[in-house]
Amino acid sequence: MKQIVKDSSVLTAVSIGEMFMRFIRTKAIALILGPEGTGFLAQLAILFEALRVWGDLGSRRGVIKQVAEQRFSGNASPRYREVVKASFFLAILSSVLLGTLVAIFSGTLSRLLYGDSSHYRFIIFLAFLLPAASLSTVTASIVKGNLDYLSFAKYSLGAFAAVILCTPFLIYFFKIEGAVLTMGLFFIFPFFAYLFLNAKKKFLHFAPGINFRALREQFSQGFVQIYQDTLVHFVRISIAAWIVHAMGLSMMGIYQVVLTFSTVYMNIPLHALSGYVLPTIARAQENREINLAINESIRFLLFILVPIVVIVIVIPEFLISFFFSREFLPAVPVLQVQVFSTLFILMSYSYTTALASKGKLKLVFIISTTQTSLFFAVVGILFPKWKLMGIAIAYCISSLTNCLMHYGYARHYFGTRLLPKNVKLVAMSMIWAASAYVGVTFFDHLATRIFLLGLGFFWFFISSKDHEREFVFNKLSYYLGRLTKPKVPGTV
Repeated sequence: MKQIVKDSSVLTAVSIGEMFMRFIRTKAIALILGPEGTGFLAQLAILFEALRVWGDLGSRRGVIKQVAEQRFSGNASPRYREVVKASFFLAILSSVLLGTLVAIFSGTLSRLLYGDSSHYRFIIFLAFLLPAASLSTVTASIVKGNLDYLSFAKYSLGAFAAVILCTPFLIYFFKIEGAVLTMGLFFIFPFFAYLFLNAKKKFLHFAPGINFRALREQFSQGFVQIYQDTLVHFVRISIAAWIVHAMGLSMMGIYQVVLTFSTVYMNIPLHALSGYVLPTIARAQENREINLAINESIRFLLFILVPIVVIVIVIPEFLISFFFSREFLPAVPVLQVQVFSTLFILMSYSYTTALASKGKLKLVFIISTTQTSLFFAVVGILFPKWKLMGIAIAYCISSLTNCLMHYGYARHYFGTRLLPKNVKLVAMSMIWAASAYVGVTFFDHLATRIFLLGLGFFWFFISSKDHEREFVFNKLSYYLGRLTKPKVPGTV
């Protein structure tokens, strides 16, 4: 547990930096461009995230796994070089081909997203950005696969700081165009940062030719990710198109608030932790090791993110006003419902990683297809009458189904079970989140909200073990001591 806390804390710091970078962009867009501008840019962001799935053919998962497996043989070994060469080859080939197709059909994509073809030039920009984004993602995966978390954090955070400095000025002076440009900086600056890291501590070693065995392995690992993510983004693009065509760009801007909190911000720590969970499970040879890796990662994720989920449920008005503006407050009831889906996503994440990394690809296809089909079915029933609330309910139902299926298959093939300490943690997390929702829905007073947030101390003491409480208290004592310690004259 100590090792996963140490390594994951470094990755979480990167996640916090990325969240802050996105917050600055989101806040600037909300204040300067309003709900309609937010809705317009949300369509571009959803499309670009879907393109990124195919931009590197999902090789980021295979890259982390393969690099982690070759780490002990040295990053200049022939096998390591083949992995790096294959990953860059896949990223460049697929992103250039896909970007060309996107540019050709930019008018059609514009009509799909907005109802007319006049915004094609923004989509062409995304086509040109795709290769840089794919190379940035693959390079970051290689750094994480080497388990060089400190270097990854240092250079990533430096790149994020540069983006943060540029963002407000670009959006203020160039409006929509400036906001789209900052989307590109999110990938361009980190890519150059990783290249600078490589110049100081070389980790990019290329084989003289393409090893098709390494290429095939990356593609097979990536195809699972492609299939899963393609379904997810197909759902998001479809839902966004329905909202825009039926309710307008402003309502899409309102729903983007829900997506930002329940998927974008919550998924950043998940993606960061993948750099630890995936190589750990990939190296595990016995079911006992797999079970331990799954349980420890679930425990870490729940302790980090359950309090955030409850805070979103209890004080959504403050968060929406802070991250966006008061114009977006109609998103409150929808957000409170949809954020529940995050709890189920947290618990299923480690299980799906185990199934994919151990070659249970058919199961991943079955689960992903079932979840997507169920989601569309529920949305089709609820959206005509309940609009955005119907979508939020559908997310919760499909996410719960996804979690139960992953758990069932992992238990069948790996004998995976929740450890007793995690059973208590999961139960207490569900009780706390459900109490928060019921409390603010039926007994909405300031005292109620303070009480519900205060339940977090009770949740932590019941769910944690003695060594975990000691670890947290020692950290708190250390930082409080540094804050309250009187400065000695002549010291810095």
